[in-house]
Amino acid sequence: MKMDFTLKYVIVVTSEDERYNNGKEDSKVLDFFANSPWKGVFECILTGDNADELMDADSEGLFYQLYEMENGKRIGYGVLSYDALKNDIEEWERRKIK
Repeated sequence: MKMDFTLKYVIVVTSEDERYNNGKEDSKVLDFFANSPWKGVFECILTGDNADELMDADSEGLFYQLYEMENGKRIGYGVLSYDALKNDIEEWERRKIK
């Protein structure tokens, strides 16, 4: 897979791992993975210029890290939804303009 670096944003999508609700002492809940998605299991990478292009129905409800491609800065993370992406992107673009 070749990455298109001309697009504005990239998302790393992850899911919970074997620690999720496993009944053991190290058991984790979904909030753990929402607040630290980099500790989950890699699922895919999505690229696009806006929330419409980035949103993949198969990935909704999983966990994400959103990066802007120009400098590689992480601008959002949490539970993947259209509204979450849209809000992260709008906030980032507002801050960039100032």
